[in-house]
Amino acid sequence: MRFFKFSYVLALLAMSCLWHSCAKENVGPQAEAAAAGPIVAPASQQQANPIEVVCGMLSFQNMDIFQSTLTDLETQTDIWEDDFVEANSHMTDEELNLFEEESGYSDEQAMIDFESQYDYQSLRSVLRAQEEVWLDNEVLDEENDPNDHFIIDDYVQTLLNSEEEVMIEGSIYKFLESGAYYEITDGDCQTLAGIKDGSIDPANAPNVIIHIEENMEGIERSEERCQTNKGIKDKITSGSYRIKWKLKIFNYPWQCGAKSKVISYKRKGWPKRWKRHRTTVEACLRATFCDRNHVLDPALGTNGIKCSLRRRRSTHYKVTGPCRSKSGEIKGGHAGNGLLHISTLNF
Repeated sequence: MRFFKFSYVLALLAMSCLWHSCAKENVGPQAEAAAAGPIVAPASQQQANPIEVVCGMLSFQNMDIFQSTLTDLETQTDIWEDDFVEANSHMTDEELNLFEEESGYSDEQAMIDFESQYDYQSLRSVLRAQEEVWLDNEVLDEENDPNDHFIIDDYVQTLLNSEEEVMIEGSIYKFLESGAYYEITDGDCQTLAGIKDGSIDPANAPNVIIHIEENMEGIERSEERCQTNKGIKDKITSGSYRIKWKLKIFNYPWQCGAKSKVISYKRKGWPKRWKRHRTTVEACLRATFCDRNHVLDPALGTNGIKCSLRRRRSTHYKVTGPCRSKSGEIKGGHAGNGLLHISTLNF
């Protein structure tokens, strides 16, 4: 089993002039167990059909139900994973990975169970299936990695359909790779179909709002602007080990913030193929956001370096809050398989 001292992550970050005010926060097992079962709206919000399928996408009765479902997916995944790791803590990484493959265990079971309740095709399920096919090639086409999707959150991917769409409180939201998104305010599925086939110009449709980052008057240099929906990603490979890292500031109708993520891979089997690999992984984040007046405010953000250290195939650290930041103010640390990368989001 390869061993990596993850305190080295913070030590290296501390030595870098890019990082300061270190305050490490390891995310450990859940303090309390939760009952297993399908994810539903909280009792206070349960009404007739709070979640339905409309035009091939999930339809949530209101934003609160969407947000609580998103939170429940992550909470149940954490409990499921923490219980599995604790029960098998005596195993080495190699033994644990082999046991997972032979037993059919899935680290995404909570998301799979949720999806099975509804007749829709989630973005998560499509991307995972495409990634499995992609990884099964002797030589990988790195430019066409299905996991390099602009929506990096697994739980958001679960609630969107394969075309990056969802309906919330009667409005259809369609997300675009540019970071913009359409809001069809009356939930008209024909309008959505027309936008996708080119017969309707969303800029001229009375029931469509185009949400796009506005230009700030008098500020031309991009590094001086407070912006959102910016991200970077890459991979580091050493022999049979690899980590993929991602760093993004995001702006959704339900939530804004920043996220640092790392995914672990190992080349194994015969013939050798890349697979997601459970080991000790760490994702760190330091973020400073802009206030409502588009001024960088040191009080808004992570208040130092925050990290998630888990024995998983992937982990992330996310902070929610304001929607915008400036170039160089979102930083990430990503480690696993003896590999380490420090990233800075410049735009």
